[in-house]
Amino acid sequence: MESKPVVRLQCFSIGLAILLGLFIMSCGTTATIPEPTTELADGYHYAELEPDKNGWIATLEIQVKSGEILSVSFDEVQREGYLLSRRKSEDSAYAEQWAAASGGLDQSRVYPIIEQEFQRTGSPKVSAISGATVTIEKMQQLADRIMEGLGAKVPLHDGLHRVELQPNNNDYPSALEVQVAAGRLLQVSYNGASDHGLAYPTDLIYSRIEARLKATANPYALAGISDARQRVEDARVLSAALFEY
Repeated sequence: MESKPVVRLQCFSIGLAILLGLFIMSCGTTATIPEPTTELADGYHYAELEPDKNGWIATLEIQVKSGEILSVSFDEVQREGYLLSRRKSEDSAYAEQWAAASGGLDQSRVYPIIEQEFQRTGSPKVSAISGATVTIEKMQQLADRIMEGLGAKVPLHDGLHRVELQPNNNDYPSALEVQVAAGRLLQVSYNGASDHGLAYPTDLIYSRIEARLKATANPYALAGISDARQRVEDARVLSAALFEY
C-alpha cells in the first residue's frame, strides 16, 4: 500500500519534466532561423562537365536573387549540334537500368534530393546517397565551379572584345561583349543586359545566356534554352564568331 504514493510522485515528476521540456521547446521556436545565403551575384550561374564516355554532359544551373538561391537545376544531357537530343532526367530506359542496379533508386529520386539540398544549404557539399555516388560527385564538382566563379579559358588576349550583328527592323543591334583577364572570361554581357540590373523577364534570358557562355565559351552550351529563340540564335551566331567555333 505504501508504494502507491511513490508511483504517483514518479508520474507527477515525469509529467512535470515533459511539460517543462515542451515549454522550453515552445520557447525555442520563437527564434528565427536565417535562410541560407550566397555571395553569388543576382541572376543565373551555370557550369557543365566534359562529356563522359557515353556522351552525357553533367550540367548545373542556379538562379540567385538578393543573396538567396531561388532555383537549382541539375541534369545530364546529350547534344547534337545546337540541339538537346536527350535529357537523363527524362530517360525512362536509363531509369530502369539505374533502378535495377540500385534496388529501386533512379534519377527521378536522386536529382530532386541533391537540388533541394544545395538550395537549402547553399553549400556544394551534398550528402552521400547509396547507389548515387558518381552523380553526387558530379554535382559537387559543378557546384564548386559555380561557387569559384571562374570563367572559361579562351584564346583571346586580355581586355575587352565585342562583336555585333546588323541592326534588326527595330534598329537594335544584337551585341556580345566579353572581358578577358589572364586568359579567362571575366565578364560576359549580351545585349547590355548587365547594365540594367535584370529588371525585366527578358533580362533573365540574357542572364542565362551570359552565364552559359561565361562558363563554357561554347555556343553549343545554349542548347536547351527554349524561350526567346531569336535572342538565343543571335547569341549563338555572335559567340561562334567571337570564340571561333
